Amino acid sequence: MPTKFRPTESYRVKGQPRKTTHYYIKTMTKDALLEYINSNNAIPKRRAKCLNELQRRGVALNHTKELSIDGKKVTKTVSFA
Repeated sequence: MPTKFRPTESYRVKGQPRKTTHYYIKTMTKDALLEYINSNNAIPKRRAKCLNELQRRGVALNHTKELSIDGKKVTKTVSFA
């Protein structure tokens, strides 16, 4: 089964049959996945799924982290391929 991003939604418009919307990771845009990864309230399991999907698509990610060593700011960069 494909990986889900969030639960499926079903809704009904008056006079029409029920509509179902599926939210699969592979159908999400790159911007939506990156926005979720960078959000503060991201669930770790879902964040890992998003990272795996971006890696599958071949998106290179650069993670920068500022460290303070002896009062000096140092930037550390880690690349994910």
